[in-house]
Amino acid sequence: MIMWLKLILNNKLLESEQGITL
Repeated sequence: MIMWLKLILNNKLLESEQGITL
């Protein structure tokens, strides 16, 4: 559900911004 979606978003953010926590 939202869990894996958040994980994917986190992965993209980590790759793009290098560590941004929402």
